[in-house]
Amino acid sequence: MFSPEFWQAVLLGVVQGIAEFLPISSSGHLVVLGPPVGRWMGTTAHSDENLVLNVVLHLGTLLSILVVYRRAIWNLLKDFRLCTYIVLATIPLGIAGLTLKPLLDRAFETPMVVAIGWIATAGMLLVGQKSANRPDAKPLAEMTAWQAIMIGLFQAVALVPGISRSGSTISGGMLCGLRRNDAATFSFFIAIPAISAAALKVLMDALSLESADQSAVSMLVTQWPALLAGALTSFVVGVVALKLLLKAVATMRLHWFAYYCLAMATGTLIWQLGPWSAAG
Repeated sequence: MFSPEFWQAVLLGVVQGIAEFLPISSSGHLVVLGPPVGRWMGTTAHSDENLVLNVVLHLGTLLSILVVYRRAIWNLLKDFRLCTYIVLATIPLGIAGLTLKPLLDRAFETPMVVAIGWIATAGMLLVGQKSANRPDAKPLAEMTAWQAIMIGLFQAVALVPGISRSGSTISGGMLCGLRRNDAATFSFFIAIPAISAAALKVLMDALSLESADQSAVSMLVTQWPALLAGALTSFVVGVVALKLLLKAVATMRLHWFAYYCLAMATGTLIWQLGPWSAAG
């Protein structure tokens, strides 16, 4: 009844919804699992089409943030100081995204980079959790511009696939002296402009008449049911995952995700370095 592309989008929507909020890197999972899932389901999407699907899945999880944090976001709109800090925290991401784009594009084609990123994520989670109970931790109301910029640098590092955006920014917030729940809240506040800007840029590129390859545009027209299913799936799963992460932060369970990242890194390294890797 439904095409292989439809079920691929749903399956990757589940992966995206879980991995976007749990600190295990959604981009890393899409790089490592996307091609095998496509081959398993008989799809051979062009890289541009995969990029469009990736953005649509991220939009689904963006909606998850807006729903779960709807009251906090409404209050945020009245807080000029905190809105300014969100802008400050977003600047490093924008600079890194523009200046390092060629390197990042190659990284998204390299599972070995994802493995290294997962190891880095595990390290940040373990170090961040150790600093979570520092007695001088501050609430968002006492946050400084310096803290916002430092957390923004952690977010910029998460452009590398395998490095979790939520994991790096929450850990960075705790390392910078924020209370763990407030670090999580600020992490998802700055995810809103980050995900929105990335989605807008990719869609503008895909829809540009000057684009040499129109495969992405074709996918928007012909595969919209699959894209919609993927977005809805990532939204629903994202709401559940976001609430689970907030509970894990509150109960000091981030080390569980560090162990998962190490396991995924080990599996990816074995896959890439084993004698079977040459066979593709």
